[in-house]
Amino acid sequence: MVATEGGIALLEHARSILGHLERASDELAHIAPRQGGTVRVGVTPWLMQSVMPRVITAFRELRPAVQLDIFDSHGKEYPMVRNGQVDFEFGPRPQDPFSHGLEIRQIYSYSFAVVCRADHPSIGARSLVQLRGYDWVLSHPIDRVSISLHKLIEAQAADGVCRVHYVRSVLGALAIVRDSDMLTMFPWPLVETPDVRGRCVALHLDEIVHESTTCLIKRRCEPLQGPALVFYEAFRKIARESLQSSDSTTRRIFSMVDRVAE
Repeated sequence: MVATEGGIALLEHARSILGHLERASDELAHIAPRQGGTVRVGVTPWLMQSVMPRVITAFRELRPAVQLDIFDSHGKEYPMVRNGQVDFEFGPRPQDPFSHGLEIRQIYSYSFAVVCRADHPSIGARSLVQLRGYDWVLSHPIDRVSISLHKLIEAQAADGVCRVHYVRSVLGALAIVRDSDMLTMFPWPLVETPDVRGRCVALHLDEIVHESTTCLIKRRCEPLQGPALVFYEAFRKIARESLQSSDSTTRRIFSMVDRVAE
C-alpha cells in the first residue's frame, strides 16, 4: 500500500497535533508557578561545543525545575520540529522543499574547513585537487556539503573505490580522522573548539570549499513561550556576550562566524 500525497500531508498534520497534545499535557501537569516541564531542543555541533554549556547553566538558574532534552542537530527536513516533538532547533537552513511550515531565522553564517590528523600526508595541500585519492568521512550527504568536493569525488568514480563514508557524530568523525588518513569537513567555528583544536588540524586551502548558516528553526505561526522562550532568550544573551568575550577560545570561535544583525 502506497500513501497518496494527501495522505502524507494528513499524516504530517496528525503527528504535529499529537506532538502539541503531548507538550500541552506536559505544561498543564506542571502549571504550578515556574515549576516543571521539559524543553526539547536540537543544537548544531559547533554551538553545542561552544556556548551551549553556559546557556544551560544560565537557564538552570532561571528554571531549576525544568528538564532539558538536547540532541545534536544535523538539519535537513526537521521532522521533529514539524511534528511537535521538539520546541525548536539550531541548525542549517533547510533546502526549499523542506522549508514549508517552518519559521527560519538566520543567526550565523560561516565557511567550512577540510580537517585531517596533524601528520597527514596532505598537510601542505592548498587545493582540493591535491586531495584526490583520499577517503572522506562526512555527516551530511555529499551533495549538501560541497559542490567542489562532489566534483572531485565524481572525477574518481572510474577508480571503482568508494571514497565517501558517513558518520552521524562529530566525535565519531573526529576519532576516525585522528587515527587514519581519512579527511572530513567541519565548520570553521567547530575547528576552533577545545575538543577539535589540537587533536586535528585544518588545511589552509586557497578556495572556500563550502559555506553554510546556523538558523533558529521552529514551527511557523507558533511563538516560543514558557520555558522554551526562556531558554532561547538565555541563548541570545550568552551569544551576544560571546562576541566580546575575554576568553581567547571563545573569541577564536566567534571570529569564524558572521552574525546576522537582530
